[in-house]
Amino acid sequence: MKMRLMVVGLALALSGCSTVGGWFGAGPAKAKPAELVEFKPSASLAEAWKGETGNIAGHAFHPVAAGDDVFAAGGSQVVRIAVATGNTVWKTDAGMKLSAGAGVGQGLVLAGSGKGDLLALDQATGQIRWQVRLSSEVTGQLLAVADIVIARTGDGSVHGLAVADGSRKWLYTRNLPALSLRGSGGMVVRDGMLYVGFPGGKLVALDASNGAQLWEATVALPRGATELERVADVLGNPAVDERQVCAVAYQGRVA
Repeated sequence: MKMRLMVVGLALALSGCSTVGGWFGAGPAKAKPAELVEFKPSASLAEAWKGETGNIAGHAFHPVAAGDDVFAAGGSQVVRIAVATGNTVWKTDAGMKLSAGAGVGQGLVLAGSGKGDLLALDQATGQIRWQVRLSSEVTGQLLAVADIVIARTGDGSVHGLAVADGSRKWLYTRNLPALSLRGSGGMVVRDGMLYVGFPGGKLVALDASNGAQLWEATVALPRGATELERVADVLGNPAVDERQVCAVAYQGRVA
């Protein structure tokens, strides 16, 4: 008898749920996918030429166009290629596995290695002018502005070096969170100020001449229960105009 009453009660409860659901309707209508339309390209691209630099092996290299040439790094090679023809003007073997490059400025072409070596090559000839060892793997962009070469390393440091001989002019260091994206942050110099994105969602402005911190802003706050969820690295290069700076962080946060 008790079993029968339990079955009847369960049936009534389910019926009641169905009835109550009907009182409030079926909920908002689900969005329908957009209709597919035929894509008609308005322009076409054709390969003009291609060049070889070597195996990049998971590193993020940045070819740079300067004047009539493109400078690129990869594997152990740094190359200068004529834009008009694709011909190699010079190619230099660095003698080590590279992890960053190329940077161009002040007559130098810059490249860095996974062991922390920073190389400065003569822009005209490709000859190595100087080579120094930094604190850890050289990552991301390499800049040469006025009399300063600027490089960042995987331990969160930003190095300011003399264009003439690579001697240290300043060093900016920062503690990193337990987990961060490899080589993610970019750097931009504008009007003597160096804007650098860091893991942890921070954007920092430094005086490019001496490395002094001018201000710090939060692009994104780390949130989540795990270190992976809390990754909030500032990605790519900050965008700078006359009155403001814009940066984007991992997972799409913008400030």
